[in-house]
Amino acid sequence: MAWPFTRRETKEHPNGGAFMVPMGETWSRKSSAQDYIREGYQLNVIVYRAITEITKAAALIEIELYGPNGDAIEEHPALDLLKRPTPLMTWDAWVAEMLVNRMLFGEMAAVSGNAGIPAEIWPLNPTHIKVVPGRGGLPAEYVHEVNNSKRAFPVDRLTGQSELMFVKTYNPDDYWRGQSPLMAAALAGDTHNAGMRWNYSLLKNSARPSGLVRFKGGYPGGEVIQRMREYFKARMTGPENAGEIPMLAEDAEWVQLSQSARDMDFSNTMREMAKYIASALGVPLPLIDNDASTFNNLEQAKQRLYTDTVIPVLDELIAALNNWLMPRFGDGLELRIDLDTIPALEDLRERMFNRAVTAYEKGVLTRQEARELMGYEPEADGEFAASQPTIPPDDMKALAYGLDFDTKAEGHKPTDEMANAARRALEWRKEYGRGMTQTGVARARDISNRANLSLETVNRMVSFFARHGVNRDKHYSAKEPDGGPTAWRIAWDGWGGDAGRTWANRIADAADD
Repeated sequence: MAWPFTRRETKEHPNGGAFMVPMGETWSRKSSAQDYIREGYQLNVIVYRAITEITKAAALIEIELYGPNGDAIEEHPALDLLKRPTPLMTWDAWVAEMLVNRMLFGEMAAVSGNAGIPAEIWPLNPTHIKVVPGRGGLPAEYVHEVNNSKRAFPVDRLTGQSELMFVKTYNPDDYWRGQSPLMAAALAGDTHNAGMRWNYSLLKNSARPSGLVRFKGGYPGGEVIQRMREYFKARMTGPENAGEIPMLAEDAEWVQLSQSARDMDFSNTMREMAKYIASALGVPLPLIDNDASTFNNLEQAKQRLYTDTVIPVLDELIAALNNWLMPRFGDGLELRIDLDTIPALEDLRERMFNRAVTAYEKGVLTRQEARELMGYEPEADGEFAASQPTIPPDDMKALAYGLDFDTKAEGHKPTDEMANAARRALEWRKEYGRGMTQTGVARARDISNRANLSLETVNRMVSFFARHGVNRDKHYSAKEPDGGPTAWRIAWDGWGGDAGRTWANRIADAADD
């Protein structure tokens, strides 16, 4: 009898017979939505970390409501609804669930209890929703089915409105469904998961890769092959057999087939896959890989996370709510993102301020236009007038803040309480690696040293405390999982803390008088 098949003629390799001894696992990528959840989110640490960074950053952004005249509205039933969209969820939890679905499936969905003013808005898993195509590019209806419960939500043929809100990204392969960002990162995600499984399999077997047993004397009988297969399976595989030494006959030889982790450049491959995954999800690598982060590029990475990913994605959700939810509360209502509540964008606001001052100083903008560019209300209609070169820069900037034209910048010395708060913030930042932009760090150092501050700097402090003071109750005493203060608290104390706010407001009020 010839092995492995019964035939009259036996053709043997010059090196003799051999059989394979598998030691690792194999895995191939799937394409269903459940695989995006399991393999893409629940089992891939890079995907999970990247999406968590996005949802945590989005939860820090405050949402504002504006009326038909463009005035901010502080109290409104719509704001009360968003504060607690469901009896079980806050806004932070609600928006996190919506954005996780957006990053996994390229779709977001929510449902209200009725077509009028809703008391609740529940987030839905897009995988439970079927889009029934209709005419004219509008769906005929959305069908939600889960746990043997099925309900259809018709779509109005004229307005496109429905009790179910369904938001999707553009998918060139399917007009009715969104495209998952993970689709572009699927190969990188598969490679990363397979690498983790392969490495784990090696560790279970004392880092011994797959190989084969080669027989120099020709093919042995089928019974011998079967016994050896059983021997290797029982004595050489599994974590309990790690370190076992195989005992082979004189005419048998172990031949390694797969390469070692070092030969495969395993670490660099995993790092490259992490970079591709993070790139597809729009999260800078320093926020994912601690080895790739430094003290300086971490701040820039946080800024890019907001400007390139979090703000655009949150804008999609807010725009959908403005179209689907706000008309039920009345005409002209609009939800907006409050960009001033984002500490990571402080450098951008600083550059915008300097740009506005420079434009006014060069005569490109009026004082009112410059104030609007800074985010302030114009004092009154003004005429275009170029600044005179004899006017000191501090006076020009003070004028942009609304002070008298002839106000002079004077030195103002921070208090001991302010200096203590600033020193505390610098120590926190060094210990926990968060909080304060480079501008904030420079300001904290000046305050901690009790260096004289110009009226321009004082007014910037007033602006800073005014923007971030609305979040004081939420962040001042809060703790992060590592037991340290929040980034908001560190930045707040870096500018002098509560004592600094009182001090700056007092000086600014005196300058107004």
